[in-house]
Amino acid sequence: TVAAFNSFPKEELFRARPSELRAQLRLVLDLQSEDEVRLSLQSDSVRGNVVALVIMPRQQFSAEVRMHIQHVLGERLKGTLVYYYLALGMGHTARLHFCFAAPPPRPEILPLLQAEIASLARSWDSLLREGLAAHYGYEYGHELAARWVPVFSPKYRSTTSVEVALSDIEQIEHLLQKGRFSVLIGGAGAEQNFSELRLYEIGEAPLLSELIPMLQNFGISVISEDAHEFRLERDGIAQVANLQAFRVRSAEGKPLEREPGAALIGDALVAVRTGQAEDDRLNLLTLAAGLSWREVALVRAYLAAAFQMKLTAARNGGQRPFLSCPQLARRFIEFFRARFDPDRDTLAGDAVSLRAAYLEQLGAIDNIVDDRTARALLTMLEATVRTNFFQPVPAPIPYIALKFESGRITNLLDTAPLYEIHVNSSLMEGCHLRAGKIARGGIRHSDRPDDYRTEILDLMKTQTVKNAIIVPVGAKGGFIVKSHPERPEGPQTALEAYRMLIEAMLDLTDNVVAQQRVTPPRVKIYDDDGPYLVVAADKGTASYSDTANAISVRRNFWLGDAFASGGEHGYDHKKMGITARGAWESARRHLREMGRDLRGVPVTMVGIGDMSGDVFGNGLLQSDNIKLIAAFDHRHIFIDPDPDPRTSYAERKRLYQLPNSQWSDYAAALISKGGGVFRRGQKRIVMSAEARAALKCDAAETDADTLIQLILRADVDMLYNGGIGTYVRASTETDAEVGDHANDPCRIGADELRCKIVIEGGNLGLTQKARVEYALRGGRINTDAIDNSAGVDMSDHEVNLKILLQPMLARDQLSFDERNRQLAAVAEEVARSVLENNRDQALSLSLEQRRSQYSLSAFCEHLSAIEQRGLLRYHDVVLPSYEQLRERRAAQAGLTRPELAVLTAFTKIDLALRLGTTPLAEDPYLIEHFLRPYFPPQIASAFPREIEHHGLRHELAATLIVNEMVDLMGSVFVFELTRDYGVGEDDAVLAFLIAEGVLDLRARAENIKAGAQELTAEAEIGAFLGLERAAHHVCSWALTNTFEPLSLGEVVRRFKPAFDQLTPQFETLLKGGELASFELIYRELRTAVHHEQLALALTRLSFAQHLLNVLTLSFSLAMEPLDVARIYFGLSENIDFAMLEHAIDGIRTDDRWERRAASDMAAELVSARMQLCRSLLTRDGDKRLLPARLARDRERRAAEVERLISEMRVLPSVKLPPLQVAVRALARLAAGA
Repeated sequence: TVAAFNSFPKEELFRARPSELRAQLRLVLDLQSEDEVRLSLQSDSVRGNVVALVIMPRQQFSAEVRMHIQHVLGERLKGTLVYYYLALGMGHTARLHFCFAAPPPRPEILPLLQAEIASLARSWDSLLREGLAAHYGYEYGHELAARWVPVFSPKYRSTTSVEVALSDIEQIEHLLQKGRFSVLIGGAGAEQNFSELRLYEIGEAPLLSELIPMLQNFGISVISEDAHEFRLERDGIAQVANLQAFRVRSAEGKPLEREPGAALIGDALVAVRTGQAEDDRLNLLTLAAGLSWREVALVRAYLAAAFQMKLTAARNGGQRPFLSCPQLARRFIEFFRARFDPDRDTLAGDAVSLRAAYLEQLGAIDNIVDDRTARALLTMLEATVRTNFFQPVPAPIPYIALKFESGRITNLLDTAPLYEIHVNSSLMEGCHLRAGKIARGGIRHSDRPDDYRTEILDLMKTQTVKNAIIVPVGAKGGFIVKSHPERPEGPQTALEAYRMLIEAMLDLTDNVVAQQRVTPPRVKIYDDDGPYLVVAADKGTASYSDTANAISVRRNFWLGDAFASGGEHGYDHKKMGITARGAWESARRHLREMGRDLRGVPVTMVGIGDMSGDVFGNGLLQSDNIKLIAAFDHRHIFIDPDPDPRTSYAERKRLYQLPNSQWSDYAAALISKGGGVFRRGQKRIVMSAEARAALKCDAAETDADTLIQLILRADVDMLYNGGIGTYVRASTETDAEVGDHANDPCRIGADELRCKIVIEGGNLGLTQKARVEYALRGGRINTDAIDNSAGVDMSDHEVNLKILLQPMLARDQLSFDERNRQLAAVAEEVARSVLENNRDQALSLSLEQRRSQYSLSAFCEHLSAIEQRGLLRYHDVVLPSYEQLRERRAAQAGLTRPELAVLTAFTKIDLALRLGTTPLAEDPYLIEHFLRPYFPPQIASAFPREIEHHGLRHELAATLIVNEMVDLMGSVFVFELTRDYGVGEDDAVLAFLIAEGVLDLRARAENIKAGAQELTAEAEIGAFLGLERAAHHVCSWALTNTFEPLSLGEVVRRFKPAFDQLTPQFETLLKGGELASFELIYRELRTAVHHEQLALALTRLSFAQHLLNVLTLSFSLAMEPLDVARIYFGLSENIDFAMLEHAIDGIRTDDRWERRAASDMAAELVSARMQLCRSLLTRDGDKRLLPARLARDRERRAAEVERLISEMRVLPSVKLPPLQVAVRALARLAAGA
């Protein structure tokens, strides 16, 4: 009785008279176990209320029944509900208290009203069964009823109508078949200013701490929540479904149905909950701006890219303009759709008006930072040239790819690649940056979530320099994996992120089908980019090439498995050791110029890396005459104060072959006295006397970071970097500027290095400023781009071979297995070609060092010219200032090898790009002379037609020409020709090709290399500089003669045989000063190179221009070359041409007008001699008497020339004015001859 009394509403306890309460309590107690419906009506005439008490079996009660009863009571009593109260818990009954503002009812209404209510209070279960049968049919409805009716709790029945229950069953049944999460939004409480939001999820119940913040991010306020768990058995399998029923309002306090995005919120919530979309404040734009969840994801992608481009200061700061003004986001999406929706024909005027609408909406933003952000996003949108947004939505996790023409983005000009693709999804973010249309580089798994683009951009710049020897310019890509509470972290997730980046890049890339370029489907194009897209492995993606190639093949991308170099059907760089072998070619060049080699005194070394790594492991197996005193990697520090070279080599080899080895696996018994292996994080390391002596330190103990610094400062022959990290900065740099914070504690300055040589097998071991500083202090160093370029070169050979054979694969003329056998068969031949490139690059830097010492002004001018063309603008190139150059010129010092490596690289890149677009690149001669020899002989002979139609034949030929030309002639060669002769770069290159073909420069260079063991390094350099001078003179000849209509090949075929025939014969015809010059050159070369045949060959080559002048006259006059040569060289008996030539060559001036005058004067001298010779040769009479005839003419015409030359001989130095007078006098003599 007490319990029943306490369960009454307090309003009734205060209102009712004791007799009324006793009657109601008796009724409640009597019906506790009865299965019937009873009604009690009591009037309160004072307050004008009628209280209705309805008692019914609990199983018949439901919210729907209650609503029906409430409605009938209100109708029959003609009243308005004041309050309603439900009491559960007295036995098996449910008690409903209704209070209506109504007049007292007539007594006869009670039995009629009770009967009507009894009919309404039918079983909730029976109503549900009827509903299921009506909706699904009797048989399936019966099955569902058997499964569902038992699982509904009394609480669920009491708060849920049958209609809503049917909807819940439908949602959950659908999820059990397919899916995990769904949402329904209803307006059941719209009249009370709220909506009902029902979230369905299969599995364990989600935490409110997860759901409430998610809803808040959508701008949804939760009023109340009711949770229900359903444990089902379906097909013999136990399953759990959960329902969260929320009463909610929007942030504006309105039902969701009244917001712009009401129809979109359900799909958006599902996308977030299933991991397809991210859970952040931007989701508010769905409800407030009416954006779909994918449109919100698009905004998110732009903001992520803007943050990486440093257009917004904070990751979430860029959201503010759109969150404070959701309609701005609406305008942004409308403008985006106008530009990129392939189903929409947008007129130019429409795009203009939409852009104007966006800018007009900016008026609603007060914050200046937000305004700048919004404007930056607009420029990003306008710089977007492709997107996959309108392609079919990728599954299972959608991603959005945006391609930007970076230079068009405001405030990005100083750090912009040509193109960049940004990819964003709930799983990952990533980008791919390219310096040109044909570009390649690795894809890395970055560990820098807040600035991975900066990391990728820096690596792209490095890759651009490294790629100077191959066709593609630099590219680099990278990605980060986003954390998610329900997503495991690890290699599989990283691989999925990598796949996503690759798929997204291919979504936006053109293809080649039947030799025709095909653009991607449903992508509007605002650029003219081509189909070349090649990737490679990098940090964290070493084993992913097969994955990338599988995607390429599945998508029928034209490159097939040439898309990603390496992999199962490519060249294994570690197995071949190609990168390390290339680095050792640099080391051999340094040692050679020091008078050392690997066969004499052991090379002392410290290193960065361990034997399990490719570059370090293979590098330390290149010689068994190395004393590795110390090395370190990220795990251990290895100290071996006095190793035996042969013993330690064998142990290193064992470690290399041991899977996943580390320095701690090194046999302790084989470490010399006082050595050991220490943990990288070790706090206290005792230094033995032997270790202190080897590292030249006094401390008895130290820590790991300090020990690494001691290793880096070691006084050894070589520091070999085969690891990861930047360990040396310039003394003028801070650690913060380096950007490798993990190694800040152990980094040293370049002024602390004591090693003689640094070899950079790994990337970015030193900053560029550190390299230059070390080189200026006498250290021998190139750059990482030079030392480790063999890997890049090898990959490019692989890709070009696959491109060559791909059309045959497509036509089934070559099987996949046969193609792979062809690649494997030529692997070592390709490696030899790659290593030859490494040797050529190292030698080229030595030649450039010498050139820059005696002709620094030319390098200064060339540097200025490429800077003015903007070539260096995007690359943060570290080159000396003009003030520094003046100081070096005064000290007769040139550029350092690191500086020359950069200058040479950009010269090659610039010339190759320019040459590849000229008709010269299509000359058939180049196919035979450059393109065919690029491929291994067995490939060249087996596939000649495919080589002629190679997809990159123009670009490849251009790159090969430029590499050969710059390596031999230097980086300023083309610049000097264009400057001195007023010709274009293509004419200058053509002149080199003529010189290369006629002189057979490639064969002559090979002869010097073949005899290099008999030469000192100095003699070798001198021989190459002599070859260069001869080629330069022939280029001058080529630029001052016209060969049309002959093609390049015809010019070479015409002059080369005659030149080869004349070369061994002409010296017997030399007279006067030229004979003396020949003998002097030969004596000097014989002394320098200690090689008689080489000295004679180079001496003869120094007269190459004269021989070609002779042949030019011979062909034009149809005369024998020896007869012409006799007259040509006989003129020196009367006129000292050698003196005039040497005087002109000796003019050194920084004044460009004086240089041009000297160049013109040299051409005038040649012209006068040719004219004089032609005049004499075309006279009648015995040609053998012509020099004597000229002697007789001296008295009248040559006396002035002879007098001027005689006067110049006694001058301490010959300047331009007297030379000009003498040459013009000679020209008058020739004109009157």
